Amino acid sequence: MPTLGTFALYLVQMSNLQSLTLCHIKVLAEGEDEQEEEEEMEEEEEQEEQKEKKQALEEEYLWEREEEEQEWEDEEEWEREEQEEQGYFSQFLSQMLRLQHLKKLHLDSPSFL
Repeated sequence: MPTLGTFALYLVQMSNLQSLTLCHIKVLAEGEDEQEEEEEMEEEEEQEEQKEKKQALEEEYLWEREEEEQEWEDEEEWEREEQEEQGYFSQFLSQMLRLQHLKKLHLDSPSFL
């Protein structure tokens, strides 16, 4: 579920909240994240091609194996970071729910949304 949707689910539970102000939120169009990731992947692929041209066939084979391992490690690292960020976000919202007398909330440029 997108982060904004998760945030909305928590807001519904804040029964005493009377005023909510959110300023300067950048809402990505659907697929914009994917487009940015694709562009980054394309840039990485171009760099890989340049490196491959400079290496001998034997070195290229070894390099490709190392690159595959690195890609897996990078992907695992990204997934860990994503889970960690979601954990922080959920913790933040859970703590907000404990503020039973919260009546006004102003968030300026919240980067987590």
